[in-house]
Amino acid sequence: MCSAPMRILVLATLVAAVLAEEEEEKASPMAMAIAATLIGAVSFVLAMLYLMNHPDDDMRRYTYDIINATVSIFSAVLVFQSFNDAIETTLLEGKPVYVCVIVNFVHMLFWYCMLHLSLAYISGAIGEPPESREAVELNMKSVAIVLGHLTGFASINAWGALQQLEYFSTPSMSFAVLPISCLGQFVLQRCTDEIRSYVSLADDGEWDEFEKAWDEEVEESENDIMALTMSFNFIQAARFVITSRLPNSEGAVGWHELQEQRVAGQHFWLFAVGLCCACFMLALFVCEKTILQFLEARDEKQKPLRAEEEGEEEVEERRTAQSEF
Repeated sequence: MCSAPMRILVLATLVAAVLAEEEEEKASPMAMAIAATLIGAVSFVLAMLYLMNHPDDDMRRYTYDIINATVSIFSAVLVFQSFNDAIETTLLEGKPVYVCVIVNFVHMLFWYCMLHLSLAYISGAIGEPPESREAVELNMKSVAIVLGHLTGFASINAWGALQQLEYFSTPSMSFAVLPISCLGQFVLQRCTDEIRSYVSLADDGEWDEFEKAWDEEVEESENDIMALTMSFNFIQAARFVITSRLPNSEGAVGWHELQEQRVAGQHFWLFAVGLCCACFMLALFVCEKTILQFLEARDEKQKPLRAEEEGEEEVEERRTAQSEF
């Protein structure tokens, strides 16, 4: 037997369907968009629930990894945007462009230091040594993914502000920010690598397992920061070439400005740029896999030769020792 609320719901649905057939009104584009969005959202949620309860352990693990990374990234976006808005409101309102660039770089360095200090404290490189490696790895991964993306967004904002300078006001010169930002991030990575080596070797002169884990997590975060910065600067310059208008440091362009500068085929060129980048990454992946397989095969072939050479060296050492004796 159906309950009373269920009967009311079914009856209301039938009445609505009858009225809709009688009126025979066509749905507006907005109604179609809302319906499609609702169907897509429900389908996405159901797909995520299915993957989270998938019978295969690897599928469940990868699903949870993606969800954790997504939540962390969006949390980092909100935190960075809050800090950045506060800085712009209190410090940068009405200031010259070069002052904004300097403050944005200081903001980036602040999050860079927070990333290194937090992971150093969790790993025991500074402060009390931890007891469990598993707990250290989990804590470092959780903090690294949030602070790493916070630092990445701050780096995007800093180098994006540099790209807004008048010197880079042409489409060709906007691409010059790419090697500049790459060099800047590379120098910063090398400096922090030397600092980590000094801190790790300062106490006992060797790297322990926790300090190695600290170094690995920081290097992975620094690579993410470099990738975010380079990709954002590249797409900014590419959009400048295609649309003849450089987006602001957050990648936004006013709607009216887009309508004024609108040229047929721009969206196809933007899609082509994204497709070329995807093909380039696929080619890099295939080349990397091919090179690794080649190196492994070469090592396998050289193993007998190395063993033979080592055996000859041992024989020669024995002969030398016997002759000296």
